[in-house]
Amino acid sequence: MAQDTAMQSSFIDQMTAEQKSSNKFDAEDGQVGLGECAREAIIDTPKASVYLQKMCKHFTHRVPAHWNTVQGKVFFDMGWCFMTATQQTLSVRCEANSEPELEEILETLKRHFDRFALKDQLVLNWM
Repeated sequence: MAQDTAMQSSFIDQMTAEQKSSNKFDAEDGQVGLGECAREAIIDTPKASVYLQKMCKHFTHRVPAHWNTVQGKVFFDMGWCFMTATQQTLSVRCEANSEPELEEILETLKRHFDRFALKDQLVLNWM
């Protein structure tokens, strides 16, 4: 029962001050598997690393984000979004505890990505 209560609190509230203020991506950030609610997208682009870094940096104005040139994680109150860049592909996986929370994250990510990628005519489509 205590685990259910912890899962209901904000993910950002559970972070330490150092985790909130640091943008450094570390091994702990690579962990996924928050819950049953997850969705992924794959975008073919040679600018995958550029978009990953741009998205993570942009979101730090509102929420914590950790990244390097090939991996990034944006933390929301209700879940997170994990991104991986290769030379030709940006993979995005968002996770939350419920479908409504996941939908909120998905809509936020799509709205921002589509705006950033307009020049390259890229669109984020969830699978």
